[in-house]
Amino acid sequence: MRLLACLLMLALPARAQLYDTDQGPAWGKAERDVFYTQDQGSRLIPLAWLVALQDRGGPFLRDGLTRFGYLGEPGKVGLPIGFTVGDWNGTATAGMTCSACHTRQIRVGPAQYRIDGGPALADFQAFLTALDTATQAVLTDDAAFTAFSTEVGGDKAALRTAVEGWAGPFHMLMQGALPQRAWGPGRLDAVGMILNRLTVLDIGTGPDHTIPANLHVANAPARYPFLWNASRQDRTQWPGFAANGSDTLALGRNVGEVYGVFGAFQPKPWFFTTGINYKSVNSVNFHGLNTVEQLIKRIGPPRFPGPIDATLAAEGERVWARSTAQGGCVACHGIRPGEHRVGGDPTWATPIQAVGTDRAEWAVMAWQTKDAGIMNGASIPFLANAHIEPQGPAVAVLQTAVLGAIVEHIDPLATGRSGT
Repeated sequence: MRLLACLLMLALPARAQLYDTDQGPAWGKAERDVFYTQDQGSRLIPLAWLVALQDRGGPFLRDGLTRFGYLGEPGKVGLPIGFTVGDWNGTATAGMTCSACHTRQIRVGPAQYRIDGGPALADFQAFLTALDTATQAVLTDDAAFTAFSTEVGGDKAALRTAVEGWAGPFHMLMQGALPQRAWGPGRLDAVGMILNRLTVLDIGTGPDHTIPANLHVANAPARYPFLWNASRQDRTQWPGFAANGSDTLALGRNVGEVYGVFGAFQPKPWFFTTGINYKSVNSVNFHGLNTVEQLIKRIGPPRFPGPIDATLAAEGERVWARSTAQGGCVACHGIRPGEHRVGGDPTWATPIQAVGTDRAEWAVMAWQTKDAGIMNGASIPFLANAHIEPQGPAVAVLQTAVLGAIVEHIDPLATGRSGT
């Protein structure tokens, strides 16, 4: 039997050697370790629940979620790169951070190369669907709930109530937002999911805070972008709708991102004015967001790990320098000064043009809410004075919720005003 086992092991393919790609002198192990683990405030699901859940007959975390394309660390078992554990109301809660979606691994022959800040090949829709299926099974199968509750421990009745409170809104969102034609690995409709997450799960005036009428199908997937040079662009997001180039603008963009990856957020009436409190139930980790943003500025583009063919490189340089009519690249992709942002560093111009493909990503910006919930009439005095209408742009609700949280983080006595 020992000989047979040895022969079987010899027949298995050798584990590929993992290499960290050279991404410049400002990026090394210390930066990488923080990038992989820095909490941003995402609070997706209690860790004990995630450990106890089953997926297709085995523990949900049996492979560290690598079956969905997330990346594990060699020699480590547990949550993959970019998944964090933070406290929420005294409970260890799993969430996500930037590196889950912005770390790439490429296999070339016997070697694998890790590229930090690269577009991930993770299948976020498959992960969300599996998580939804697993939690629904716990609630609809007595044997599954018994096994789950035994693993989690504590009072079974209280646990069921808690799981129902989490799984009900999550299931409703997954059923209404995820498209039948799946995004596939390496793609998602991030803006659509952020708008859905906020306007559907967070701002309702009822006990569960949901507004199902605001649901839209998130059917405009795009590739995860790479992060090097991201802080230098004067516009960002695939349709180029977001001004960029300063830490303040980056904070606004990243607070919205935390809302999208299931940060805990429930705006409430401000208790001594007619305003809204955006901060009391808000898990956004502002320090963590700033830490990650400063790290991203240090990530350089990956250097090709092998020898460079000088002849081909020279030919590529000539192609790059040609005019657009001749099939060249520099007119659209060359570096030119961009718009200056107050308090920001010099930027690179990001051309915005109609390229004649589809406009689905841009169309997401026109989504309308059917009900603005607690944020009906909300505005931020002197900063965003337009009042939120019950039926109006979903993106306006997002902008106000983000700006309100930032203002109240800077000044705890400040508040967004509400006309209701």
